[in-house]
This record gives sequence, C-alpha cells and structure tokens, in this order.
Amino acid sequence: MAHRLEPPTGRDYLPCAEVLARIREEFDRVDADQDQGSDDVGDMIAKLIELKAPQQIIDDAMAGRDGSYRVTISDGPSDDMYISFMLQPNTGPLIGYHSKQHEEQSRPLLERCAKALGYQIILV
Repeated sequence: MAHRLEPPTGRDYLPCAEVLARIREEFDRVDADQDQGSDDVGDMIAKLIELKAPQQIIDDAMAGRDGSYRVTISDGPSDDMYISFMLQPNTGPLIGYHSKQHEEQSRPLLERCAKALGYQIILV
C-alpha cells in the first residue's frame, strides 16, 4: 500500500523548496538528497523507456530530474519510525511502506507531513 500527498482541488503543488522548508520546520530529522533524487528519477526514466511509456510521460520525468530529491523524515533518535519519498516538481510525494507495521507506525508522521504542507492524504 502507498499514499500520495496532494494539494486540495484547485490548488497548485508547492515548489520543492517550500515543501522542504515546511517539513524541516515540522520534523526533527529531514534528509533531502538531491543527488539520490536525480539518480532515482534516472532509474524511473529507464524503466519507463523499457515499458514503452508514452513519450510525454518520459519527457515530463526528464524535465523534473534535476529538481528532485530523495527525502526521509523521522522524529527523534529511533530509525524505526520514518517516511521516505521522492520529491519532484509539480508532483505530490508518494510514500511507500515496507510492511503493514511500518505503515501503521509511520501514520502520525504522514499526517503531520500532510498538515504541514496543507495537502490531503490519498490512498493509492
């Protein structure tokens, strides 16, 4: 299971810099790695090409590659409770989980992140 954070209907996505500023205000630990983000988008582009995705989807992914980040959020010293996602321009964070337990444990972080951004939580 996964969740996507989306702005309310009629509102635009926040710029990546604003997303990072807001989550840094809210959480004790925020790791935002732009190099890893670019690498992750590169991997995604390779997979889209392999799957013969429409060229517009591939072009959109390529356009946002340099402004992407791999983000990990946690609160406190424990690494057990965290959320991690790809932050790309004009896209809501997609948060995946490695287990049902991880999803349940990290729900408070997900809710705080959504609130800090003014976004809705969408089940995908």
